[in-house]
Amino acid sequence: MQTILRRQFCDFLSEFDLLLTPTTPISAPVRGSADAVERARLLTRFTAPFNLTGLPALSVPCGWTSEKMPIGLQIVSKPWAEAKVLLAGELYEHSRRLRIPVASLT
Repeated sequence: MQTILRRQFCDFLSEFDLLLTPTTPISAPVRGSADAVERARLLTRFTAPFNLTGLPALSVPCGWTSEKMPIGLQIVSKPWAEAKVLLAGELYEHSRRLRIPVASLT
């Protein structure tokens, strides 16, 4: 399964430099709540495939929910493209500090 999944992601990433996804499909539960334990599997749904395949991935903060819980943006790339992932994360964070739309940095 690991080899198949890695090959599929590598095929996809041969056409694209980066894959952007939410870091989690839900906002973070309150720390120490029973809900946090129950939702652990759901919280890792978008990160687990990249942990399994070993592809470089980075999560950067990208906003807040109405309940003031953080929201993350996950940036993923092909094998050995760690520098590209880190640069994309840095540029995204820089654009947020300056409040410049990311599209204008390209």
